[in-house]
Amino acid sequence: MNKVINQLVATTVFAMSMNAFAAESGGSGTINFTGQITKTSCELIFPNGNNTIDLGVYPVSYFTLVGTQTLRVPFQIELKGCNDTMNPERAYLTFIGESVSVNGQLLQSTGVAMGVGVAIYTTYDPSNTKLNFSTGGITPEFDLAPTDQTTALSFDANMESFENAVGAGSVAASANILVHYK
Repeated sequence: MNKVINQLVATTVFAMSMNAFAAESGGSGTINFTGQITKTSCELIFPNGNNTIDLGVYPVSYFTLVGTQTLRVPFQIELKGCNDTMNPERAYLTFIGESVSVNGQLLQSTGVAMGVGVAIYTTYDPSNTKLNFSTGGITPEFDLAPTDQTTALSFDANMESFENAVGAGSVAASANILVHYK
C-alpha cells in the first residue's frame, strides 16, 4: 500500500511541476510567410552565343609574383524580359563558384595549371568591382530595362597568380549566375 501511495505522490508532484514549467514558458505567436510566382524570369543571353571566355595563352615566365595579372578580356551578359509581372526596377547578379582558398577574389581553376585563378570585374559600374567569390560573388546593383528591351552588362575577366611559382597547363573555371530582383 505504501508503494502505491509513494507512486501516487510522485506522479502528482511530477504533474504539478510540469504545469508550473508550462506556465513559465511564455507566450505564443504566429509567423506568416508570403511570396510571389512570376510568369517568367530574366533570360540570360551571351552575345555571339558563346558563354566560354578565352583568357589567352601566357608563358609560365609571365607570372613572376603573387598577384600577377594577365590582360583583361571583356565580355558581356544581357538580360531580357526581366520586368514581366513584378516590374522590378533594379537587380544584381551573383556568380557562384569555388574560390581559391588563399584569395576569395579568384575562381579556383579545375585545369592542370597550378597557382592561377580567374578574376571577374564589373565594368558596367564606375567602381569596376572585382568580385569576391568567397562572399557570394555579388555584383553592384543595376537598373533593369523595360520588358521588351535588353539590359547589357559589361565585365572583364583575367587570370591571376596566387602563388609565386605557377605550373604550366590549362586553366578552366566556371560560375553559376543568378539574377536577384530588388
